[in-house]
Amino acid sequence: MNIHRILLPLLFCGTIALAKSRPPTPSPAPLSTPAPPTATPTPETNAALDALRKPYDAALASLVAEREKSLAGVDGWYLPNLEKLQDQIAKTGDLDGAVAVKNERSRIAAHEASSAEQIQAMPPSLRTLRGQYDAFLKKVADQIDRRKADEARKYITALEGLQKHITMTGDIEQALSVKAEKDRIAASIASSAPKIASTTLKAPEAAAPTATPAATQIGAAKEDDFTSILVGQWQFTYEQTGVTTTVRFSADGTVKDVHVKSPGHWTLRDNKIVIIYPNGQKEDMHMPLNPAGTRVYADRGRVIKAVKLPGS
Repeated sequence: MNIHRILLPLLFCGTIALAKSRPPTPSPAPLSTPAPPTATPTPETNAALDALRKPYDAALASLVAEREKSLAGVDGWYLPNLEKLQDQIAKTGDLDGAVAVKNERSRIAAHEASSAEQIQAMPPSLRTLRGQYDAFLKKVADQIDRRKADEARKYITALEGLQKHITMTGDIEQALSVKAEKDRIAASIASSAPKIASTTLKAPEAAAPTATPAATQIGAAKEDDFTSILVGQWQFTYEQTGVTTTVRFSADGTVKDVHVKSPGHWTLRDNKIVIIYPNGQKEDMHMPLNPAGTRVYADRGRVIKAVKLPGS
């Protein structure tokens, strides 16, 4: 018997069966249309871009400096309060607690971060103070981040105007070079959004602050990014005369000088807190708020240094 005469029909049938059982090969996906190449900006386009970019870069540099100054101010508030707490704990004879505060003071003075384990191991009174400190840091950082995003949006709007103008002249390649800069800034805004969200700090599990920014009841107010720092008692010192007074800000928009019978009102306007007292006197408290020292400008050119009182 010829074995080939038997095997060949079997192989042929098997090939047909495999062909029927194999799923059809998908058609290749159509290639996406490649983006048009971006031309190198001409000297004229570069000059126009520089004219828009310089104020934007200057605004960012100013915000970075402002942020560093504000964060240093928060440290300036935290360190003296740590020292006071250490003295209080030492007077009770609690050596471990006093050492924990001393170690925290050393870390802050050396600009070293405290680990989650170190914070969790802190005595309740220290964790309470640390919770206030972390809340202040986050609020300052969030305020600056939002203002940086606002500056970026202004820059994008200006770039859109330039892009439209160049497009109308018919120079598509140069318009694309402007669009590339606009897209770069838009991408930077998008990438910074998660960073803002990720700065949310976990509150201490025990001894949560009772009169701290995190505990302030402000509901869904639009001003929640700064209200929790503002609410509480501030010492106002008039720099020209040295006269001091205590002013209490409430989350409901009222403000009261301890030496004045009736309360006034505060509101956020043009990136500053406008204070209006019952007698019509007006004061402007400039942002971002720094609990260790914020400038307040009063009528007749008077300048006030406002410092938030510990524990308020």
